[in-house]
Amino acid sequence: MINFKIFYANIFINIYVFGPNKNSFCPIIIFRNSLIYTNINNINNLAFLKGLKNLNELSIEHCNIRGIKYLGLLKKLHSLYLGYNKITEIKGLETLKNLKTLTLMDNQITEIKGLKNLTELEYLHLSNNQITEIKGLETLKKLNWVGQYANKIKNKEFYRQGFIL
Repeated sequence: MINFKIFYANIFINIYVFGPNKNSFCPIIIFRNSLIYTNINNINNLAFLKGLKNLNELSIEHCNIRGIKYLGLLKKLHSLYLGYNKITEIKGLETLKNLKTLTLMDNQITEIKGLKNLTELEYLHLSNNQITEIKGLETLKKLNWVGQYANKIKNKEFYRQGFIL
């Protein structure tokens, strides 16, 4: 179980998440409508995010998360950083219509699915995954940068690193 202690200091809220041995903890920093949640190992459940519906920016990197359930409830997000985890599929982000930046590098993603409704998306980082095909991004008219190096992509004729042609 994750326990939260909240300390108020001006506009910062620091939430310390205590590990299983009750002696170790990691800070979570909330600054205005941004949440930085990083280097916390073995997070199994993101249900604690359900009540943070006004977040504009969320960073959950280096946390060993496997699924992204509940992130679709954060409809005001414009930046979402999910790099360096163990995510296997992009599922549940379809409702994030305001999302402009999405980073999913260094995960275990094999297919790009679940992004077609993200019409405001401008920046997408998918490098260092297990993706074999880049397709399904045609509806994302505002997308101007796609990082996809260190994947096993076969259909490179329509893409070059960093840009959609």
